[in-house]
Amino acid sequence: MRLIRLFYKPFEALGELRGASWVPAFAACVALSLLSNLIIVNAIGPSVILGRVPTRVMSRAGESATFAGLYAGRTAKMIVGLLLISLVIWLVLRIVHKRSETEGGAAFAITFTVCSHAAYAREAVRFIIWLVAVAWHCVVRVPLTETQQIKTNLAAVLDLEPPGRLFILARAIDVLTFLFLGVVAVGLWKVVPNLRPRRAAAVVLVSWLIYVGLALLWGR
Repeated sequence: MRLIRLFYKPFEALGELRGASWVPAFAACVALSLLSNLIIVNAIGPSVILGRVPTRVMSRAGESATFAGLYAGRTAKMIVGLLLISLVIWLVLRIVHKRSETEGGAAFAITFTVCSHAAYAREAVRFIIWLVAVAWHCVVRVPLTETQQIKTNLAAVLDLEPPGRLFILARAIDVLTFLFLGVVAVGLWKVVPNLRPRRAAAVVLVSWLIYVGLALLWGR
């Protein structure tokens, strides 16, 4: 199965993405994201997290909506981010590599397929990290609190708190994000005709910088 071979034969698996469907990888990515969030929320305790939500937010959204947001909020943001970065990469690819199949809906489908597989790999690694961390806290009997959520970005090292553009920038410098970008670069190199590795890496890097710039402008 391609999703499994992605971890032990990544170049072979990514080379088969031309003409492949994005649905399996996207579905697996969403499922892993939901499972990761489920693990963290249950480890901390839904009531503990809900107790930290401001009363005005709770009354405006409703308790049921706020409770659902605990489990699905991060996944919804992940889906939006995946669609946005896929669109940015596709647009950059159209500009810098006009000789290949980079025009039309089919080309965006290829880009989104590559990005979905990269997001799946990222969420799978995140799931393993969070599962091991929660298991360790259970073994040593150290309670897991919201501030102890496992972070892999520079914001955790610098001990920054939201909001703020410095926090957004530090959060973008993330180990799992670099894993995602690396898989996307290799995937584009494998499936886009005449796209060399250096140009594929450049496309991904420029797209990521644009994506981070949009996040800084938006303030999220």
